[in-house]
Amino acid sequence: MNFKNLPAIWKVVRLGRVADIRQGKTPRRSDYLNFGKFKILKVRDITENKTINWDIEEKGFIPEDLVNSYKPYTVKEEDILFTASAHSPEHIGKKLAIVRKTPNLFDEVFYVAELIRVRTFSKQLSSWFLYYLLSSEEGYKMVQDQVQGVHVYPKDLAKLFIPLPPLAEQKRIVEILSLAEELINKQKTGIVLIDKILMAKFLEMFGDPATNPKGWEVRKLGEVAEVKGGGTPSTKVKEYYEPPEINWITVTDVTINKSIYIYTSINKISQKGLLKSSAKLLPPNTVITSIAATVGEVRILKKEMATNQQFYNILPSCDFIPEYIAFVLRSMFQEFIRKSGTTTFKFINLTQFRNFQIPLPPIELQQKFAQIV
Repeated sequence: MNFKNLPAIWKVVRLGRVADIRQGKTPRRSDYLNFGKFKILKVRDITENKTINWDIEEKGFIPEDLVNSYKPYTVKEEDILFTASAHSPEHIGKKLAIVRKTPNLFDEVFYVAELIRVRTFSKQLSSWFLYYLLSSEEGYKMVQDQVQGVHVYPKDLAKLFIPLPPLAEQKRIVEILSLAEELINKQKTGIVLIDKILMAKFLEMFGDPATNPKGWEVRKLGEVAEVKGGGTPSTKVKEYYEPPEINWITVTDVTINKSIYIYTSINKISQKGLLKSSAKLLPPNTVITSIAATVGEVRILKKEMATNQQFYNILPSCDFIPEYIAFVLRSMFQEFIRKSGTTTFKFINLTQFRNFQIPLPPIELQQKFAQIV
């Protein structure tokens, strides 16, 4: 983070001087209970809206006789929790939430070792200010800079420098950002509703692509579009990511951005990173489909970008409009899975994907649908 242009009255401090940073503890599998009074939070309990999902789930509790050994890992109001380890480095620090309130259903709440808890102990630092800082793109980059392999450790996070405005200024910033967050969440809800309306319109105009009731000509996807995979430059080579020149899509981008269109990415790679990996520079209007982690997300790129290997990337020909392709894929995912003979979509290989057959309606009708989208 660049501290050169901070106001003169702002301080810069190490995070460990103003907050307790602690990794959680994971019970043995045999110690998990289906129900109880002592809740233990897991990574999946952190929602995309940066809140805690308190729904009672199976295997979400620990026995009372273990509680004393978990005392250092309690969760209370205004604690910040985020991912400390993940299968892929870019997911670390991405799932993040502030505890707004702990339900009265539980006597105590704890958290697993895959999470880190940040608890402010200085009266100079607002928990909510720190939450918004760590939630920001700059905050995410700060955490990412400390990642080692697929982990980040409290001792490294404690060394991070953070800006520390006067408390009155922190409060003003929190008020502005909390309003912005509320508006963003409303917008996400609106996008989901619009998406449902668009899918209904798609089915009205084209029928269900799986059964093709309108009798359109059927073609293999690979015959009417070029399909490419993505790639990840080696994370061990700094020059592959700096300078950050090219938007590089990961699954995190499609889980955060619910719109059908993508204009930018969280992560960037360099020109050298593009050349030294299997990642490919994709033109605008490329349709991308996630095939791992969060499976079945479909988006349309609005700028030149690359993707990692968790995507198949479709460059439509003159026979297809991107919006039509995107909604065909959204509507036919279960059919993809069934015809591939696999239990999960991520095991469909590129050849199977190219061979999948889709209806080919008139281009004028596709264009009309694209205008509606």
